Amino acid sequence: DLMVVSSPLPNSIHRKGSDEGHKKLSRFFGGSTTKKRQRLVMVTSSGRIVLAPAGGEEKRAKQELSLLASDSCWRTQRDAKGQLVWCVDTAGYHYTFEESKPSINSDEERPSAEEWVECLDKAKDMALSQSANAQRNDGPFGDMSSAVS
Repeated sequence: DLMVVSSPLPNSIHRKGSDEGHKKLSRFFGGSTTKKRQRLVMVTSSGRIVLAPAGGEEKRAKQELSLLASDSCWRTQRDAKGQLVWCVDTAGYHYTFEESKPSINSDEERPSAEEWVECLDKAKDMALSQSANAQRNDGPFGDMSSAVS
């Protein structure tokens, strides 16, 4: 489980021009646009980051971030406390992933921020190679349409 902080990117191209109504209502319903939640974070071989509620206490659906989107980028950086964290910018949002407080008696090895970023690079490479192979390997039946009778 990691703490995930999400916030809109400033000057994002994904924002709507007529955002005034949303801004006015957000102070009543949304409060801050920056959200910090504990999430189970999974990186898939199809080039996605899946964020699921940690511990099952929240009934909210999972969220998926695509690593294949043209505006997706990721890196490591130091947060305000000097801790090394990893970040992903995609679809007009900035996501920061940081270790949740480790339990005192926990001996388990946790992946470092650099290892997470390495994993994201590998996942994107795998997804791109799978996509290229699928396009190349349609084989002799690639042009046939399926029909159910």
